[in-house]
Amino acid sequence: MSKSRKTVAENHGQKVTSKELATIKRLIKEHTPTADIAKAVGRSLAALRKITFRAGLSLRNRVATVKKAVKPSGAKKTSKKSARKSKRGPILIH
Repeated sequence: MSKSRKTVAENHGQKVTSKELATIKRLIKEHTPTADIAKAVGRSLAALRKITFRAGLSLRNRVATVKKAVKPSGAKKTSKKSARKSKRGPILIH
């Protein structure tokens, strides 16, 4: 039985170049999917996440936002605290 080895990228352990970082920033602004950004830069998804975290960039909210449903004007507004309290059970004191 032979054990299969995972392939290691050519740039494994290499520092991120300013050109790569500029490409990542441009693709994030263009709302490119994360997997496509990683492929374009030649890094894994995990490496891309680490690079963006260290650079202070966000990979979230890149997909076009969907309009939220509008509540009817007569709907009762509840705060998060009151909704949270109603879900809790009674407080038991010994």
